[in-house]
Amino acid sequence: MKIWGSCVCGAVGFVINGRPGGMGQCNCARCRKLGTSTMVFVLRAQFRLTQAEEEIATLDPQTPFTYQRSFCRRCGTGLGEPLSPDEVFPINAQ
Repeated sequence: MKIWGSCVCGAVGFVINGRPGGMGQCNCARCRKLGTSTMVFVLRAQFRLTQAEEEIATLDPQTPFTYQRSFCRRCGTGLGEPLSPDEVFPINAQ
């Protein structure tokens, strides 16, 4: 199973090879403001950016938050954490 995804404008693209590990929602103030609280959790080995990594901007957290959030520089689509070095990380399910 391959799941292809992108931002709204299509600049940032990715593929997930296999079924995501799970789906969840974050209801913190940051995710609610981004309008992208539903996420799937993927393994680093299953995920590959296919285009425009340079178009990904990352918002670093301020206390008390601990997770970064990334988005497309062109259209603003929330992406989750596609640049995370973690073995498992969230990708927004939009």
